[in-house]
Amino acid sequence: MMKPVVLFVDDEPHLLHGLRRNLRSMRDRWDMHFAEGGREALVRTDQGRIDVIISDMRMPGMDGAELLSAIADRQPRTIRFVLSGQTEESDAFRLIGISHQFHSKPCETETLIAAIDRTLQFRDAVSDETLQTRVSSLQRLPCSQANFDALIAETGVSDPSAERLAAIVASDMALAARFLQIAGSGYFGVGDFEPTFTQAIGMLGVERIARIASNEDMFLRLPSSESGGGRLDRLVQHGVVCSQAARAVAVAAESDPESIEAATVAGLLHDIGYLALSDGSDRASDGSDIGGYGQERRSLGSERSEYGSDHAAVGAYLAALWGLSEAVVKAIAHHHAPSAYAGRPFAALTAVHAAECIIEARFRPAENRSAVDRMDRDYLAAAGVQDRVAGWVSQLSTSRFAEQAP
Repeated sequence: MMKPVVLFVDDEPHLLHGLRRNLRSMRDRWDMHFAEGGREALVRTDQGRIDVIISDMRMPGMDGAELLSAIADRQPRTIRFVLSGQTEESDAFRLIGISHQFHSKPCETETLIAAIDRTLQFRDAVSDETLQTRVSSLQRLPCSQANFDALIAETGVSDPSAERLAAIVASDMALAARFLQIAGSGYFGVGDFEPTFTQAIGMLGVERIARIASNEDMFLRLPSSESGGGRLDRLVQHGVVCSQAARAVAVAAESDPESIEAATVAGLLHDIGYLALSDGSDRASDGSDIGGYGQERRSLGSERSEYGSDHAAVGAYLAALWGLSEAVVKAIAHHHAPSAYAGRPFAALTAVHAAECIIEARFRPAENRSAVDRMDRDYLAAAGVQDRVAGWVSQLSTSRFAEQAP
């Protein structure tokens, strides 16, 4: 198996020397190259594939945004990171969309290695290179026109509320994924943390949110169908219900606050792979091209036959690529088959898996399988929560979630 090719770019030779020295331990795992500036980086790019590029932003001649844009055109499969110091606000906006993650200098070597390794791990879980390219090239995710309009309206009132903005973002997986990506990375000076919806909104602020939303390359706005029954409508609603249910399970399990928030985010985003599998067109006003998501759910096997992967693997790669937390990425990756996850204690994955099985049993009774029958019992036993499942089923079956058909 070929080692991934990782290219580091900076106009300061001493910084490249420091990277080379600090990353010496990775020589057996990565094929590393170091370029002094954008022009030299493009020469190296023209010589062969680049799996990951990590570039400074402020460089003479060709800055990081120009370089990454050129790389995206020449090798769209490449994972594109920024490693830079203080960046002007205008430059940060130029980088959003063209880069996948922003890491601020100084950055701990272990943090950088972990970010690269994790992204490569989930990329390689998507075995089809064409599909890998599709995900790394993705800029506009389909979102609900109604949710987008509500977001814009709230940013335009005289006294916008962070709580109301967070609630709008938490009602749409495309809005949530993008704003969590931007807030959790270092584009605007605070990076490498795992924000909640409310923290993401508070950190970005109303003006930035409005400016990001106004960028037509950020979101593909699809009108809801008049009946509310379009595939995008159902997919979005399913994410909202699963998010609320996963949070309820995590609270009932007396999880720590971080796990509760991760379960909330992962519940909303667990099916985001369907958005990445969509063809990105806006010709279907009801979102009918949304990655095969429909009233009758397709098997993972049929997805793999058509796309070369399934929505769980694709969604996990997108989440890892955009720097979402490890707990969220793993929950997205394994929510159908959690036994594939090596970790055993209760986690966001446990809450999302249980919540989805309960929701599916409630709203797809024709499949004639109970919530418990749908669950991965070996995984739940290993996590030590099998005795709590009946209580979760009872709680969610009698709660308000039971009235919100996805």
